[in-house]
This record gives sequence, C-alpha cells and structure tokens, in this order.
Amino acid sequence: MSFSDYRLLGLVGQGQFAQVYGAVHKRTGQLVAIKQTCHAPEQASQEPFVLNELCHPNIVCCQAIAQTQTGYQFVLDYCEAGTLRSQIDLTSQSNVLAQPLLCRIAVDILKGLSYIHSQQVIHGDLKPENILLTYQSQLADDKISRLTARIGDFGSARFVEMPSQARKEIGSPTYAAPERFYGQSSYASDLYSVGVILYELLLGDRPFSGSPDHLRQAHQTQAVPFPRSLSTPVQQLLERSLHKHPNQRFSSANEMLSAFQTLPDADVMADSKGGAIAAIKRDLPVQSTHVDHLKPAIEPLSTNTNEKPLSKVHQLLAVPQGCFVVTNSTIYRLNVQGALDSVIQLNQPSWIVISPDESWLVVFPKVSQQPAQSKGQLITLRDFVELKPENRRSVDLEEKLLRSVQASVVQTLAVDRRYIVRVLTSLSANKSCLECFTRKGKLIGDLPLNISLSHAALSLDSYQIVALSAPNASEAVKLLLISLRPFQVRSVVLSTTDLRSNPRGVGVFSWGYAVIDDGGCLFLDRLAQPVGRLNLMGVRAIAPLPDTRALVVIATPKAAQLKNNSLKDTFSNESALFVIDLKSLDLDLVF
Repeated sequence: MSFSDYRLLGLVGQGQFAQVYGAVHKRTGQLVAIKQTCHAPEQASQEPFVLNELCHPNIVCCQAIAQTQTGYQFVLDYCEAGTLRSQIDLTSQSNVLAQPLLCRIAVDILKGLSYIHSQQVIHGDLKPENILLTYQSQLADDKISRLTARIGDFGSARFVEMPSQARKEIGSPTYAAPERFYGQSSYASDLYSVGVILYELLLGDRPFSGSPDHLRQAHQTQAVPFPRSLSTPVQQLLERSLHKHPNQRFSSANEMLSAFQTLPDADVMADSKGGAIAAIKRDLPVQSTHVDHLKPAIEPLSTNTNEKPLSKVHQLLAVPQGCFVVTNSTIYRLNVQGALDSVIQLNQPSWIVISPDESWLVVFPKVSQQPAQSKGQLITLRDFVELKPENRRSVDLEEKLLRSVQASVVQTLAVDRRYIVRVLTSLSANKSCLECFTRKGKLIGDLPLNISLSHAALSLDSYQIVALSAPNASEAVKLLLISLRPFQVRSVVLSTTDLRSNPRGVGVFSWGYAVIDDGGCLFLDRLAQPVGRLNLMGVRAIAPLPDTRALVVIATPKAAQLKNNSLKDTFSNESALFVIDLKSLDLDLVF
C-alpha cells in the first residue's frame, strides 16, 4: 500500500510529536486517518512496532506503516465521533452522558486494555484525549451501530520486555499513576489511569488538579476525595483502582472489568455535585395546543397564490434574505412584504438545492423511473427571479450518483457555492452516506456513516449538517452535528419524555434547533438541550425568519373525525403557512 494512494482532506488533530490528517483512498473511497510523527533519533518510540502487533475492535488499528526521514507515517482507522474528551466537555455543559453510554464506554476501554496487556504491551498514556469514539456494530450480524470507544495514540506505549530508553515523559500528570513520576510503569499503571477516567465519568470531575508538581504530590500522598452520596460498591471499585501501591490495585483489566460489570445499575449514579450522568429534573416551558390559543404570537400568512390552499409543502429552505417554500408544483419565495412570489414552476415533486448566496438553484426529481429522468436542472437566478430559458442547463449526474439514487434520499443540501451534499440512508442496513458532488453533477467523494439518518438540514456553522437519527427499537433518537471539515460526528440523545413521537423534521436557528414531532415542536438550545415545547398539532416544517420569527407549515385538518385513533388520518395533503413570533411564546429561548 502506497501513501500516494491517499488524498489528504485536512488536519484533524496534532500534538507535540505528531499531526493527524483525514484522508481518503483515491480508488476505494475508504476514509482513514494518517498520522505523521516527527522525532529526533534519541526520542524514537516503540509505536510502529506496537501497532504492528495490535488488532481489536476496541483499538484504533493500523492499516499501514512507512518510515520517513523524520519519523513514521501510519494509516489508521478513522473515528468520526471524536474523542472521549470532546464527549466529556459536551457533557460538562449539558449533563447528557447517559448511564448506558457511560457503561458501554467503560466496558469498551477495559476490553481494549485487556487485549493490549495480553499482547505484552503497556499503553503508558491513557486519558480521555486518547480514547476515540466511532459508530460501529458490536457483532458481525448486528445491524444496529452503537457509539464505541477505541484506545488510540500509542506514542508512549512499550513492550513489557523492552523498557523505553528514549522519551522519559510520564504522559499526562492528571492521569498518571504515582510510580510513573519515578520513571516506573506496569500494567497496574494503566489500570490506575483508567481509574481516573472512571472517576471523571462517574463524578464529573478529576480526583486531583493543579500544576504538574502539585499533581505529583497529590497522586503519591493525598487520599482520593469521594462524595458522601457515592454508593459503597462504586467507591470500593474506585479506591482499589486508585490505590497508591500497584500491587493493591486490580490484578488485571479483566478483573477490573468484572468488578465494574457486577455493580448494580442503581449504584452507577453521579454524586451530589451533578456529575456526568446526573439526570436533569425539570419541567419544560410549554405553550398551548391550538392555533387560536396562541394569538397574537401566531398569525396565518396570506399566500396570494394560485394554490388555495397550498398543496403539500415539501421543503422550507431558509436563506439569509428570507425563505423559499417548495410545493409539488411551485417554488415560492417569501418576500420582504411577507407575501409569496412564484419563482419556478415544477413538473413533478423535486428536491430543491439553493446556493447560500441565492445565485442558483438545482432541481432534482424525487422519483425517477429512468436514468434520463434523473437529470437535474441548474437554474441561474438574479434578484431571486429565474433568468431566460438559456440560463437553464442540465445537471448530468455521474453513473455512480445515478445508481445511488435508488437508496432513500433524506435531503440534498448546498454546502457552499460549488458543492452539493446528498444525504442517503438505508434503514435495512442501518447506514447512511453523504455524497459530495459539484453543482454540475461531478462526484467528489462520499463519507460513510454507520447510523441511519431520518432528517437533515444545514447548520449555521460552515460545512456542518444537523441531522436526526432514524428511530429504532433499541436506541433513542439522537440529534447529530456532522462536520465536514474535518469529518466529525457529535451526537446528543433526545429524551423520550420530551419527544411526543418519532421526529418529523428539524429546523435550525441562531439560538438552537427545533425538532418537529406529532405533538408540535421541541426546542433545543445550541448545546441540544431542551428549553421548551410548542404543542401544536399538524406541524410539518419550520424555518427561521428575520428577527425572532419563524415560518411554520401546518397540515390542514380533515373534517372527518379521527379514524382508528391514527393521527395521520386527521390531516389532508393541503398546507397552511403561519408566522410565529417565538419571543412572545414565553419559552426559555435566548435570542
């Protein structure tokens, strides 16, 4: 395997001795991480020899190694969900690391460490920054992908029988065992580091903090502080993990794993300070359940169109200057006077992509029986009006893009003036794919994602997509923030007590997000934490307008009564548009 076979996508992370880049294989499209190290000869580590011996589901595995003039290059598995540190930082702001996820992460770390030790290797620098997260299936025939922890960064690792004669650093002093400060390390030193990680996950803080010298003294001489509210079994596990003497700790990672797995679920709780898995007890501010009760906060939009009422609205596309409304037959633009102007007539239901500067739009048919019908139309706009017919041109999708149309298209988005991203999903395989191509139909590449997506929208942050995971029986719905530069996925679990049903869509605002369900809208802040609800039946789409207003699509109720107690039978295919002043709803929204 040659490193010239890869195209670098951008810097993902860097440390004192290495840089990590995202890269894609030019022929297969496989996404990988390429780590480039730079060491003086006297600082050379055992990392290439260690990585060559390791392969495990809870290890960031190495696919290829090459020596350079200044160090080594490694082709590594790409972990798109970031590090455990980024997850903890998100948790510290929002208290969202749920107990099942915490337990899975702890089990994954100990399984990976058990394997590392079985290969006669000491990691030497275990900390949340070196625990990477990715979505993957736990079993070969398991279609459900779960967030999985994998141990990475073996720059300080060594074989037990090969004491390091090179770099003398002890790793991170915050997570270092007492003996590490004397230049000693063993399997027990790694177990101590895992104990510090568990302490932080369970209690929301680290046992010791301060300068490196203060940390050395604390790890070697100070008793580990425990809150009174901590259960006895959990405290005993942490006390043994963090014992000052190596021979008093767990004898192996397997023994520590068994002890953790035997803890009662009720004991794996946060302390009184509100740690990483503390449940938030709160009542969300809620607004009323009927349009008439919300006046004057909500007012109908006077459409003044030939469609009275509007046929089913498929998309609301927010742009800096307003909003586009897409129905089966027409693309409208909401003008500054609050009326709808017809922009484009459509022959069939279509996906509409509008450039951020509103200089062009592309129309892709939603249903294509033949390849010829899969061609899109690139339409140049000026002052939000279509130019002459000669300004239309066909968008001829490449063959691979035509084949992938057979998958379920979730959304098609313009990430900048040149590139379009199409979000595809396969519910049966529980996978999704982000296809990037130019506005002229040339495929640039695709990014696989081991989780099914049900809805997607552009974030207000550059090259970021906000998405919702498809519901399934074993996993709660998640809101995902998918960054494209570099490719990274952060997720927040949405509480089933806050959602009234499976989501119907998502809207993006400067203050956060609106998740649509059968009961209305759940409002989330920028950290994806619930801040309020709008209980309004029939909401189908929502998009921001200038100031504190939002445009809402509400399905027109049928005159008939509810049939078979099924909500969908109460609404027709016709839509009504309303403008809501969110500020007047008295919700906990920060504008």
